[in-house]
Amino acid sequence: MGNDLTGSKVGEGFGSTLDMSDNVNGQPFLLVGSPEWKKEGVVGVGLARLYNWLRPKSSLRAPRRWKRVGNPMRGPYNSIQFASSVIISRNTERVAIAVSTMLQSTNANPSIHGVK
Repeated sequence: MGNDLTGSKVGEGFGSTLDMSDNVNGQPFLLVGSPEWKKEGVVGVGLARLYNWLRPKSSLRAPRRWKRVGNPMRGPYNSIQFASSVIISRNTERVAIAVSTMLQSTNANPSIHGVK
């Protein structure tokens, strides 16, 4: 249905986690996680991208397409697997993005970060 969605880098785990909202004004949103996305050679920084199911404004007959909304959300630290789980509220007002730490530490616990 629509255009293919792909990650930007091989091995980033694009689509390994995802969630979809209800239709909001006829337009659902899709939140896609890439927990293995790497930055500057460090694996597991993680990335989440938000897409909207839109019809191009140029034509009512044009097919709908997934269009990325805003900039991708990146993990704040190396090796935390940001977006190891993602959830979007049914009305799209909130998203929650989980972190699954790969660090070897007694304080390394999974956590959830909310974005409004």
